[in-house]
Amino acid sequence: MKRLIALCLLSAGAAALSAAPASQNGKKAAAQSSKVTPAQAAVPAKPVVPEKKQPFELWMTAQNKALECIEKKQYEEALKFFDQAEKEANRGTWKNYTLYKKANLLVKMGRSADALELLRGKVSRDRNTSYHRARTALMRGNILTDTGKYDEAAEELKSVAQFNMNNWVAADALLSLGRICELKNDFAGASKYYREVAGDEKFLPGIRSRGVEAEVKMLEKRKEYSQALVYLDAHSTIDQLPADRVLDLAFLRSDLQIALKDLPGARATLDKAMALPGKPGPWHAALLTRTAKISYLRKRYQDAQNLMRRAKAVRGHEWGYDKEFHILIDRLIARQNRERVLRERKARLEKERRAKLERERRIRLERERRRLEKQRNAQKNAEKKK
Repeated sequence: MKRLIALCLLSAGAAALSAAPASQNGKKAAAQSSKVTPAQAAVPAKPVVPEKKQPFELWMTAQNKALECIEKKQYEEALKFFDQAEKEANRGTWKNYTLYKKANLLVKMGRSADALELLRGKVSRDRNTSYHRARTALMRGNILTDTGKYDEAAEELKSVAQFNMNNWVAADALLSLGRICELKNDFAGASKYYREVAGDEKFLPGIRSRGVEAEVKMLEKRKEYSQALVYLDAHSTIDQLPADRVLDLAFLRSDLQIALKDLPGARATLDKAMALPGKPGPWHAALLTRTAKISYLRKRYQDAQNLMRRAKAVRGHEWGYDKEFHILIDRLIARQNRERVLRERKARLEKERRAKLERERRIRLERERRRLEKQRNAQKNAEKKK
């Protein structure tokens, strides 16, 4: 027993002696690992600096926020964002674009005087400075026209009409001068300006068609529908018109035909426009809606309902689809269906009533026939007994 105890003590001492060097080696390794050389010193973390936005991004952000505020009718906030956009812009073109938007917003807010004051300032210089000057003058002329200051407006617009660098500006000035003549009941003067735009080949085809449209609409307001239609057909040969202008003129022609009670002709005009390829969703929906209204005038309500359903199904129908008219047609069809059901029920009840009366009449006749036959037989029997 003593020998066993001695052996245990010896083995425990040997284990302790073998563990001591190992623990010392572990401490040395830990100490060595904790030592860091200068090359391995920890690099301090750099602070995260947000990426600096470019001027165009800042300007565009402010512009978009202003437009969002306009959609929400938060006009004062929109003005603040336009001011911010003007500060962020580092190019004249961007500043001028903001200027146009801000002026239009001031007019929308009923602050025409402020808009005029803003547009009378110097435009920001860039490579198209003369174009921007002409455009601001055009805007001033239109604002003065809307406020009834026709003579001042005409002076502004006549100076713009001589501008040839971008011919849509000159054309707009001529059309605005024609509008002033219309407002002053000078229809001959208005026609002169409109026909100048329509007939001058220096203008692009789409711009020339706007002159034709202005002349036709003036005649339409004066209820000279036949003359307007003849003039429109005479100028329908303008080539290379953009698709939207072709569709605009098709709508205008159908309006004239409707006014002249030529509903089949108006339908044919719209069907021809419907065949044009590549129409955007709103235009396609607008054509279907207008065609449905013609069917409505022709009292073809079911056809009108089918066309409105097609218009609603057009992808991106947006403004071209007339929701109120669709509701009107649906209600009209529903009322017609109810009336038809009532008529059919009334006719069925009347038919059943007449059939019942007919059966009762036949029963009465049969009874009367039998009574008479019985009476005759009785008389014959009585005679035989005598």
